[in-house]
Amino acid sequence: MVTLTGLEAELYGLAGSVPDPELPVLTLEELGVIRGVRMDGPDSVTVRLTPTYTGCPAIEAMSADIERVLHDRGMRDVSVVTVLAPRGRRTTSATRGGASSRSSASHPRGPRAAPADRCP
Repeated sequence: MVTLTGLEAELYGLAGSVPDPELPVLTLEELGVIRGVRMDGPDSVTVRLTPTYTGCPAIEAMSADIERVLHDRGMRDVSVVTVLAPRGRRTTSATRGGASSRSSASHPRGPRAAPADRCP
């Protein structure tokens, strides 16, 4: 387990507060895509970001938004690197983001009737 410094924790929170460009009711933290924040110097930081799926077109927008919010905080050198999550491992997006996305209008859920020729 990696322990973050106070500044790293603050920057992690800022990066995580960025809304998802495709579904803005969710933040990047709720999606579970922020994998880590590391200070490389007094005003230099690296953020590790995992796309929601391989080839995700929003990864560039996510990276740019993270860079902007951390530059606004005073970080001169912000590097966002894309990393892939270990295969077969569930991320926090399955737990935290799932509940939020189910409550959004883009994911209507409800009971479905079974076809007449099938048992329920």
